[in-house]
Amino acid sequence: MPQQDFLEYFPYPSLRPYQDKAIAFSRDVFRDELIGLLSSPCGTGKSISVLTGYLAAGGPSIGRLLVLTRTKNQSEVYCRELQALRDRRGVRMIASIFVSRQDMCPLVKRRGLKTSYRDFLVLCRALRKGLGEELCDYYFNTVHGWYPTKRARKVVDKLAELGVSSPDFVCEVSESEGLCPYEVTKLLSHRAHVIIGNYNYALMDPVRESVLSKMGADVEDLNCVFDEAHALPLYAAELLSDELSLTTVQRATTEAEEFKVDDAGLLKSLEGFMERTEERLVKANALNEEKLIEHGSLVLALIEDTKLRSPSALKSLLADLEEEGERIRLQRSQEGKQPVSYVGRVASFLRLWVETEESKFVKYAMVESYDASRRFKLGIRCLDPSVACRVLNEFRSCMLMSGTLWEPDYYVDVLGLDAKRVRFLELPSPFPDENMMIIVDMAVTTKFERRSDVEWDKMASRLVEMIKAIDGRVAVFFPSYEVMSVIVNRLRGQLDVPMLVENRGTKISEVKEFATKNEKCVLLGVARGKISEGVEIVSEGRSMLNAVILAGLPYPKNTELHQALTEYFKAKFGDQAFKYATVMPCSIAIAQSAGRLIRGPEDRGLVILMDSRAARSFKRYLPRDWVERMRQRLSLDAIIREIRAFMKNTS
Repeated sequence: MPQQDFLEYFPYPSLRPYQDKAIAFSRDVFRDELIGLLSSPCGTGKSISVLTGYLAAGGPSIGRLLVLTRTKNQSEVYCRELQALRDRRGVRMIASIFVSRQDMCPLVKRRGLKTSYRDFLVLCRALRKGLGEELCDYYFNTVHGWYPTKRARKVVDKLAELGVSSPDFVCEVSESEGLCPYEVTKLLSHRAHVIIGNYNYALMDPVRESVLSKMGADVEDLNCVFDEAHALPLYAAELLSDELSLTTVQRATTEAEEFKVDDAGLLKSLEGFMERTEERLVKANALNEEKLIEHGSLVLALIEDTKLRSPSALKSLLADLEEEGERIRLQRSQEGKQPVSYVGRVASFLRLWVETEESKFVKYAMVESYDASRRFKLGIRCLDPSVACRVLNEFRSCMLMSGTLWEPDYYVDVLGLDAKRVRFLELPSPFPDENMMIIVDMAVTTKFERRSDVEWDKMASRLVEMIKAIDGRVAVFFPSYEVMSVIVNRLRGQLDVPMLVENRGTKISEVKEFATKNEKCVLLGVARGKISEGVEIVSEGRSMLNAVILAGLPYPKNTELHQALTEYFKAKFGDQAFKYATVMPCSIAIAQSAGRLIRGPEDRGLVILMDSRAARSFKRYLPRDWVERMRQRLSLDAIIREIRAFMKNTS
């Protein structure tokens, strides 16, 4: 494709290396109604490439563009690029940018509501439907039935004239007029050429149908982009999964007594089932890993204890309890309390349990035991991401892009994509090879058979020397919280720099603040965790990290749950099962963890893989340019010399 064909749209004075290929590929996917997989490293300008490709293919004349991201930060990138197209190229497209209904809700801010998204949605629905004494004025000031109010139309006209407005600005303008910002965004989407939201706007049927109805569009008329699409398999499976703790059930029992809910003994029955299962697992010392249980064992126990005659009678009771949950949330809200309902939460979990009997789902129990605390929970896990992702084949065109899509067959198979429509493009890194050094420490491993105090001591002592030699900001990622805990306990007292250790409650803002405040520090987290995937550790567009260390290969833990996934994939994909269930998640986790390091052309950094397996057969699943640059070292002294030489050239 000649450059002049798209330079009329491209808003910047020059193209990055290979960016013309990304634009041409995007144009072809949109124009020819295909499903594109674009693997292109971070910092290559994928967002503006896909927007330019859409315009080059015809823009709104070929159908509207739905851009889906995982995080608010990613959606902000598209907001900036759309504004650049408008300011520099006069491209006057209207954009409607969604963040979660809860984040946009004026009532949440005004009342300081702190509740789960699930509880918030139920409360919001009740306030909009008039199911209690209170109504949401913001909602009724915005719409009457299906029609916008005069005040809402005025605000939407203003936003449409501006073309691109951030969600924060939409909230500010809407609230000043007493309107619901989320409903204003939905009204704006009817006129928008580009709609930006999170994955749920495609993958969750009720959300997709609600938004599409406001847009006045059908799936087959839309062109869709999934950013950071490497996360789709796990995200889609988790979207259809759920967990319930024993603590929640106990609170539900107390709540049912307080609000005089007739549950026919169901909550006590569930509590007893969970306590017996926990006791059995603790007695067998089966801690911190999922243990499969039969779907029917819980259903049968509930039916027998409640004297219900059939699963259909159980479903009817659960529906009643979900309604009771709505009543409780409303009552608590009207009393100025947090709008939560444990009864409603339990009922929705059990309804999913009852409705998912097919082979695509498994049920499990787990006892989490860390330090002196213990927590028991039941879980439902979807094994097949294609259940949620089949809609991708219905879009007019669909673009999946990430820096780690180098195994297209994996995504085609696991997501259930129509292979006849799929096209694939892998672009090399545009940055000089010398910007990133890759070292494999051949002296250690986290292979299960080798795990011992001796191996942990060796890994910890080598890690200490590497961190001291780097003498900057270092992120260290472990295969699991258990491995991290073992190593971190050995690191304490050996390092004289600040350390931040990720836990399940770590906030992204805390990580950014910590890294900004400390020029020399260590971030310790888990591969596939918040720090490794959810945090942009950057300042003024440049990475703040000097090195990323993978302390072991992050293979999924070989639990009964993981074995069930492997068996399911074996039945569906044959000899690709181990690769799809085990190897690819590990490979993607490594690449995403290392991706925190190089965010632009001026960044330089070290990637150290502390596991000898990375340089053996596993390396075939790593990016080709990594393998070509990989330095295998057995001696710690040799590794330290390599680190110091690299850091000297960096400074």
